[in-house]
Amino acid sequence: MTGVAFAPDYRTLFIGIQHPGENGGSTFPSGQPGAKPRSSVLAIRRDDGGVIGAA
Repeated sequence: MTGVAFAPDYRTLFIGIQHPGENGGSTFPSGQPGAKPRSSVLAIRRDDGGVIGAA
């Protein structure tokens, strides 16, 4: 992981991934055979639209 940040309303969590699967043969995020893994940013939200970390 290279970084973690919340949106100002705390309803989205962003996580930076620098070298996913670099040593494990991963093709994330494309999933195509022979593709090189690329750095990515994941955005995580709750299904109900609530604040991340709240019950």
